[in-house]
Amino acid sequence: MCNQKGLCVTTVFLYPLAITSIICSILLFFPGWSYEYFSQGKLTTEVRLSGGLVGGLVVLIPAFFVQKAEKCLCCCKCCGPCLSVLLEALGVVGAMYSFGVALSGLLNGPYCKGYWTWGTPFKGQGGSYLHDQSQWSTCSEPEDVVKFNVILFSILLAISSLKIIFCSSHIICILVSCLCLPPTALVAAKAASP
Repeated sequence: MCNQKGLCVTTVFLYPLAITSIICSILLFFPGWSYEYFSQGKLTTEVRLSGGLVGGLVVLIPAFFVQKAEKCLCCCKCCGPCLSVLLEALGVVGAMYSFGVALSGLLNGPYCKGYWTWGTPFKGQGGSYLHDQSQWSTCSEPEDVVKFNVILFSILLAISSLKIIFCSSHIICILVSCLCLPPTALVAAKAASP
């Protein structure tokens, strides 16, 4: 049976996941570990959308709420199950946003200098460059930008998947806890009825 204490234990995992996704999202603004590409706007749309940053911040809201609700004996009576479910749903939406942006970032590839011009040389290939590392040399600048993007967007993809699982399980747990009365409550309810 799900309970508030169990929710708070799994909520502890949301904090490092959210913080890691925020850090990865910020790092994507500095390909080649340089500020110049950010200042010149030489970034992909997926980097500018900041999926990990937005998704991480949005997931922190239900994580914080559930942890604070631990002081209540029963989330259904004290803290309001509707608010809990809505906040967890917000967390799922934020994690799904992060997942979508990371997946798009992986499939479209980085913004880089190809043989002569700047652009996204792997866009429209459906991510085939991910399996053929010989294509990575197409990007000459920033240095190792393909590897940089693949690693960070892959981390964001994995983290957002875990956040979706944790927040969804919280929603299910809250609903089960609030909809399913324990046997003692049923006996008490029958005894009180005329």
